[in-house]
Amino acid sequence: MVRVSQCILSVVLFASQLANVVLANRSAARDVRIINEAGFKIELYWINRWENDELVLNSEEGVFHGAETLIKSFVSHEFEIHELPSKKTGKCGGQNDECRKGYFQVREAHNQIVTFKNALAEVDHIDDATRARDKASSVLAECKEHAQSLGADVEPDDVLKQMMTCVGRNINATVDKTKEEYTFQETLRNDLGSKLVDYACLDPNMTHSDPVENTTWSFDGKRQSPVQVMIDRPYASIHYIKRFITDKECDDVTNAIKMERVEGANGLFAMKGGVEIPLDEQENPITKVANKMYSYATQMSNLESLTFPPESFEKMFALEYSSETKDHYDPHCDGACDGSKHKKGNRVASVIAYCE
Repeated sequence: MVRVSQCILSVVLFASQLANVVLANRSAARDVRIINEAGFKIELYWINRWENDELVLNSEEGVFHGAETLIKSFVSHEFEIHELPSKKTGKCGGQNDECRKGYFQVREAHNQIVTFKNALAEVDHIDDATRARDKASSVLAECKEHAQSLGADVEPDDVLKQMMTCVGRNINATVDKTKEEYTFQETLRNDLGSKLVDYACLDPNMTHSDPVENTTWSFDGKRQSPVQVMIDRPYASIHYIKRFITDKECDDVTNAIKMERVEGANGLFAMKGGVEIPLDEQENPITKVANKMYSYATQMSNLESLTFPPESFEKMFALEYSSETKDHYDPHCDGACDGSKHKKGNRVASVIAYCE
């Protein structure tokens, strides 16, 4: 009996309105950099709109004038900033010795910086969206000035062409810079992946990192499988489930899939085969394994309330590795490898089952 080294079921959502739900809760998380230039020490409070506007302290030590702090929050969350009384006088600098206050709300855009100035009377809130608008305004102003400097004798059409040429040059420069960053990110990820594989494979005693959470999961309500959450980040989550697949299920997958040799395609050196999942045959062994994979993927991704058509699923693939032929899979990215955001309609989950 040939053993399958990996059985892979990738859940793919082609409907754009569904694909975005997977990370809906996590993708709302934002890091916000707070800079205090108010002239005095401040405290930050989160306004809990769900509990009668309760103020929850978000900066235990406070933030001194000239200092900064980083808070982790979510889009639309609101914060109130309080002046702290002077240690010498015990009073604040507002009218009638009242402590002055400021306010800001977490925005949708990333890379937010909130600077409090002028005794909290001025709040400078910038992010990727405002930076883009400022850049666009600057480019337009520069190109307009250049076009106007051509003189009154120039035809209006020529002025417009000159202005559009100027704007085009700036846009191309920005696009080229972005492409360079994407290329750098992709190269960096692949290079690091290759080095880490060599490092890990040369050390037979190497163990994986400690899990960030330990829990259990049951597919049939009877047998509990230990689950180790290895990574849980806004755009990536990796779970290791022990005793996920039985020997019989491995045999069923093996018997149903015709394997062929792959030599280097996409970095793979192994035996590989695939089979369509007969979702209309619920008693089919392949479908049973697929349902188990799908069940965990939907629970982990908070997609239990949604249903997907059969065409949303990829085939179930099996890979068989042999030490005799030094089989391996080179480091690679299943999706975009350049640091770009998850796109609607792309693959949202993969489940890999290892058999002996």
